[in-house]
Amino acid sequence: MTPEELEKKLGDLESQVDQLTKQAEQHGLTVEKADDGSVSLAKAKTEEYVTVGGEQIAKSQVPAGILKAIEDQQTQLTKMQQEREAESLRKRAQSEVPNLAGSDDAKGSLLKAIDAMPDEHRDALTKALKAADAAVSKQFEEVGKSVADDESSATYQLEKKVEARMEKNGEDYHTAYAEVTKAGEGKTLMQKSRAETRGAAN
Repeated sequence: MTPEELEKKLGDLESQVDQLTKQAEQHGLTVEKADDGSVSLAKAKTEEYVTVGGEQIAKSQVPAGILKAIEDQQTQLTKMQQEREAESLRKRAQSEVPNLAGSDDAKGSLLKAIDAMPDEHRDALTKALKAADAAVSKQFEEVGKSVADDESSATYQLEKKVEARMEKNGEDYHTAYAEVTKAGEGKTLMQKSRAETRGAAN
């Protein structure tokens, strides 16, 4: 083989190697060459990114101190979003199913799970849940009539607070009841009222 033929052969081989290297990189691989001339393929390290000002930036390009601050900020933001969602679900539970047993957090989680269902199941379950809440409310009203007339009872005091809020803010009964019983004295009166209702039913 003449020097010219040898040089052409080497050029062809180098071209083939470059082509194969590009193909390997397209499949997420890197070509590693050893000192003895041998070649091996390795899986390329996947670059991780952080979002800064709405833009994706490779972590390798961000100084360690700044990167930690960004990650801490994102963790805090995620936590705040979760807390905001939880508060929103609690308010929905207080407004939509205030009479059902269980904590507002538990009822909020149930409402969230129902929201994620297909339309036909979601609508049916939502109606059933609200019907159950209305039934419980009616039961409380019927059983609680005897204590509702007693001015010293928690039920009577609670109803007066709800009526006052309805008149002041123009709210419907369920909204006013949910707001009054959310915390403080109203919540305490609600708990006592339910105890009175259970006692009257026995």
